[in-house]
Amino acid sequence: MRGNPRFPARAKSVLGSLIAQQFPCIVYTMDAKTDTKHKDLKSSDKWRFTLYTVLVALLIFNHWTYKLVNSLLSDFIGTTASKDGCPTILGLGVHVVVFTLIIRFLMDLHI
Repeated sequence: MRGNPRFPARAKSVLGSLIAQQFPCIVYTMDAKTDTKHKDLKSSDKWRFTLYTVLVALLIFNHWTYKLVNSLLSDFIGTTASKDGCPTILGLGVHVVVFTLIIRFLMDLHI
C-alpha cells in the first residue's frame, strides 16, 4: 500500500483538483516538470516586471499617498498617517493590501 492509509489516493486526487481550481498559481509553481511559462520568461521580461513593481511601490509607499489616503479614509477606518505623512500601523496595512492587489492586477494584464 502506498501513501498514508488515513488519506487515500482518491482523496488526494480530489483535494488536488480542488486546490488546482481554487489556487492555480500554487499548483503551477509546485509542478516543476510542466512549468513552461516560467522558462519562457526572458531576462528583459523579468526586468520589466521588476520595474513595474518598483514604480508601484514608489507610488503607494510615499508620504503624499499616505496623506491623501488619510484625508479620504480617516473618517471610515481611522487614522492611517500623521500630519506629516508618517504611516500608522493601520496605514501601512492598508497600503500593503492595495500594493498587493495592484501587483496582482498587473500580472493579469500581460503588459
